[in-house]
Formats: sequence, structure tokens, C-alpha cells
Amino acid sequence: MQCYITVLYNNIVLQYCITILEYCSIVFYCSILLLYCIITLRYYSILFQYYSIIVLYYSIVWQYYIIVFSTLLQYCIKILQNYLLFIYHIIV
Repeated sequence: MQCYITVLYNNIVLQYCITILEYCSIVFYCSILLLYCIITLRYYSILFQYYSIIVLYYSIVWQYYIIVFSTLLQYCIKILQNYLLFIYHIIV
């Protein structure tokens, strides 16, 4: 009878330990999943910063080209005005 009670007690303790291990494995799996999510978010954050720097660079370059183009256009308009004024003085 004593042996039966000891085996029964050991079986209960073993079941309890297995249940604790199952919960620990679930917690471990969730922590791995959370770590994966954090790493993924960090990767996308770095990627987003990289693309924002690229967009900033191209916007600065685009603004530079607009300034250069508008300056050249103003210069051409001024030359055209002077030419038309010269033609007008010749005709009149």
C-alpha cells in the first residue's frame, strides 16, 4: 500500500512538473515571437529611416534643379525682352 501511494504521489508530482514545463515552453515560444517582432520592427524602422534620408536627398536635389531652371528661365526671358526691345527700336 505504501508503494502504491508513493507511485501515485510521484505520478502527481510528475504531471505537475510536465504542466509547468508546458507553460514554460509556451512562455518561451511567446518570448521568441516577441523578440522576432521587435527585431522586425527595428529592421523596418531602419529601412524607413534609410528611405526618408533618400527622399530628403532627392527633394533637396529637386529643389536645386528647380532653382537652377528658374534662374536660367529668368535669364532667357531677360535676353528675349532685350532682343524684342532692340527689334522694336529698329522698327520704330
